[in-house]
Amino acid sequence: MTQNEIDALPDLTTKIVPQERLIDGRKVIVPVQVGPSLVFWSNEAEPTTVIDNAGTRWFIGWYKGVRYKREAGLL
Repeated sequence: MTQNEIDALPDLTTKIVPQERLIDGRKVIVPVQVGPSLVFWSNEAEPTTVIDNAGTRWFIGWYKGVRYKREAGLL
């Protein structure tokens, strides 16, 4: 898979980011999930992980007929 093909795939990466909230009158930092939590599938003949030019590993798969990528982290 080329870098252009990787870049063209929609990203389903889920991240956890800190967010400030007011709870019981106090400001607290809570973790909040940003992005979808979806399961996607791959065909046996296709790669399930690829590494881009920056060394980032991506899971590749399908969800509802659309091919996506999800970040798997640096090697």
